[in-house]
Amino acid sequence: MKIVTRLVLVSSMVALGVSGGVAATQQLGPNQRPTAAKASASTTSSTTSINLKDNTLLTNRMMMVTTTPYLGIRSDYQAGDLLINLPTMNQDLVLLQQQQQLENTFNAAGVPFATRPIVQLSGALAAQAAIGETYNGGTSSVNLSTAELEINTIISKWANAFFDIDYDKNAAPYTNDVSKVDNSRLYLERGFLTIGNLNRSPVYGSVGQMYVPFGHYGSYLVGTPLTDLLAKTTARALSVGYVQGAFNGQAYVYQGDTYIHSANRTINEAGADVNYKFDLNRSGNLTSGVGLISNLADSNTFRDNGVRTTSTFQGFTRTTGTQQLEHRVPASDIYGVWTNGPYGLTAEFIHACRKFAAQDLQYSSKGAKPAALHTEASYKTNVMNKTVTFAASLGETWQAAAANLPQYTAAVGAVTSLMKNTIEGIEFRHNVNYSRVRYDNSTGGNTALTPYLGRTSNIVTAQVGVYF
Repeated sequence: MKIVTRLVLVSSMVALGVSGGVAATQQLGPNQRPTAAKASASTTSSTTSINLKDNTLLTNRMMMVTTTPYLGIRSDYQAGDLLINLPTMNQDLVLLQQQQQLENTFNAAGVPFATRPIVQLSGALAAQAAIGETYNGGTSSVNLSTAELEINTIISKWANAFFDIDYDKNAAPYTNDVSKVDNSRLYLERGFLTIGNLNRSPVYGSVGQMYVPFGHYGSYLVGTPLTDLLAKTTARALSVGYVQGAFNGQAYVYQGDTYIHSANRTINEAGADVNYKFDLNRSGNLTSGVGLISNLADSNTFRDNGVRTTSTFQGFTRTTGTQQLEHRVPASDIYGVWTNGPYGLTAEFIHACRKFAAQDLQYSSKGAKPAALHTEASYKTNVMNKTVTFAASLGETWQAAAANLPQYTAAVGAVTSLMKNTIEGIEFRHNVNYSRVRYDNSTGGNTALTPYLGRTSNIVTAQVGVYF
């Protein structure tokens, strides 16, 4: 009888603590990752009791492989509390906070926690349809934009491991094959292990392939913020973090794909990020942070900007001859996210702290000094008993032509969930290309990136995704 009582208590507390509490850690919603728009956390969560007859493994102090949230509890209608939709920046901390809530719930109920590994599965499948005018003419397309599987394993009270298996929706990157279908490769986007327990120590550490903690990149829109496109960096890194109340800080080191000297044999790059959440009482909440990375050239876009035109800059890691740089280009980041009820504002600015050497990366015959700005306003309301989030954004880049980014962008859109665990979104985006001749060949040659100077694009994109 005691076991039954404890299990019912665990079920109720996990429904409220994990489903509601973890969703509340999201700062601004769905587009935390580069592939597709994600769900925002709903203000309410639906819960239900579990059938104790189906939980004999838990009764025997064992845990089966499960989806999220735990123990068969119904997820938030908009899927914002599913593992696949949790923030991807500082993700190791997010997973530790989730584990802390679950452990506290088990402890309060007197049920042993993590006596065996707990394996969580979560995934997403999303498709897009787009129509409009690009820089060089009309376009329309249908694409599978996301096919992703995430696995989080709570190995013990002190250790967990995370895997993200993604699919490449683009054409084959290093061959002459232009077919997207012929590519469709699966690859490991992220995989890292974390040592830490926030109930016992504010210090934690992670090692593996991860998004290094530099930048925020939050958005409700279908498209990806310019700050994300400019600076998000995937690396095989070692990070150490410290969390205390509303404060969190992380420092990290990694071996960059670009290097300064004649060989790349050592850990040569580093960075740090700190952020704090301010409680403004009736004025809502403000999360603000700053970050620094030692070399912007290691960002995903500067490693490979997606250009496949010969004799133009395609990224520093496309060939071994472009990996060696004259000097590093550190970059800094500052961001703020304000929320108050249904209203939200976000702003982020990332800029290089020094110019690239002219022989490495140019803009208008001089060393380039890239920067990007993203601003966004959002409003959440109910339309016909469905939660709808409307959002509008403005963005700008400076001297970032080599990253294959527009100079200006403006977008408006909305996301909702018409059916449980689905997200539907639509967006209109207007891009303005750079209007002056750009020089960005990695050898210092005067080669324009594209012939579409000063042109604009107007694209409408609709997306539907399912999540588990």
